[in-house]
Amino acid sequence: MKVLMRCERILYLSYYYPLDVVKSRGLPGNIASNNRVKRIAGALVSAQHIVQVATPGICARCGFTSKLFHGTYSTLDNGIGVTVAPAVVIPFVGALLEPLLFPIWMLLFLRRSRFDGAIIYNYSPSFALISILLRCLGIPFVAQVEDITQPKFSDWRIGNESRPVQQLVLWFCMKTVAGLSSGLIVPSKRFQFFLPEKKPCLVLGGCVTDSEWGEDRPIRLQIPIRVLFAGRYLTDDGLDLLIAAIKLLRSEKQYAEHFVFDCCGTKDYPNELRLLSTAKEDPVIRLHGLLSDDEYRSLLAETDVALVLQKVQGRHANLRSPSKAYEFLAGGKLVITTDVGDFALLSGECLIMLQHESAEELVRILVDITENPKKYEKIAIAARTFSRRESSSRAVGKKLIAFLTQVFSKSQSSSHG
Repeated sequence: MKVLMRCERILYLSYYYPLDVVKSRGLPGNIASNNRVKRIAGALVSAQHIVQVATPGICARCGFTSKLFHGTYSTLDNGIGVTVAPAVVIPFVGALLEPLLFPIWMLLFLRRSRFDGAIIYNYSPSFALISILLRCLGIPFVAQVEDITQPKFSDWRIGNESRPVQQLVLWFCMKTVAGLSSGLIVPSKRFQFFLPEKKPCLVLGGCVTDSEWGEDRPIRLQIPIRVLFAGRYLTDDGLDLLIAAIKLLRSEKQYAEHFVFDCCGTKDYPNELRLLSTAKEDPVIRLHGLLSDDEYRSLLAETDVALVLQKVQGRHANLRSPSKAYEFLAGGKLVITTDVGDFALLSGECLIMLQHESAEELVRILVDITENPKKYEKIAIAARTFSRRESSSRAVGKKLIAFLTQVFSKSQSSSHG
């Protein structure tokens, strides 16, 4: 009988920055990325495993500080060990040195510690080098791929939103990390078409920590309906659809006062959306800017409907899976989405999916919510029930440990065979 290797100590490589490091090194904190790392690490901790997050301590957009070199920083965050590597904190220069300094530091770090396996969250030049290092040291690892990079000739056109050189570099890094890994963790089945086919793969749509559920309050869709749009404000993410729907509501006027639109996630709102927000017309548009984690949770608690409008025919339709949708479902929000990720599996039961991706269709659904609230309240309740069953830390932790144990055991057997 085959005995699976015990998987108890896990190294988690990611770009995660504690608040103290963000302040001391002048880094532009990334709350969304931090939360994703904390959720997965927290799920592993909930399964009684030791998790050590190791992260570079620099990025291209760092600020100037009183010190040019910052040493290693370590902390414990809700049972998760976090170690930030030393770095030269000079804008752009520090980021250029990272692919050299971070792998060297990681080699020294691994000589002092023992791990049963590792997870590499996304990819970068330094992570690609570390994936080679892990293979040389015989430490199995899985690649957690949140975004797919796929270079295209159209990226080089003037005015294109993609950065062609960055796309090429990250594509190479993705192929290296995924290719050397023992398995893959992805948020959508669609990602498998762009990654090594024969790798063991765990599809993990969402993970929500216990502290993020908020109050288990009754779901009531009452006028005015609060509609949330959070994230990037680009055409590929449905900005034009949002603006067209607001304009349509204002032109028809009959239902305009039944809605309030809350927009957050950026300081640099598009001019057209800013102009619409300053007009003294219904529906009211509130631009909240960049919010702290607590401020965002508070806004989300007040929200009734959440929009996920990534374009089905867009550049990143199959390359990104909007993770915020799973937060919205967990919070009992009525989610209106386009056919991206694996949301089609939940359509009609746990969320509403646009079939034609038009402002007219979106407005029709919003109006129907005001006229048939009970129908949509049942969908939001089903969403919350589904999410708490499938996306809780405990449920995700069990899936992760079963997958990692199997993958790492197979990798160890192969290396000793």
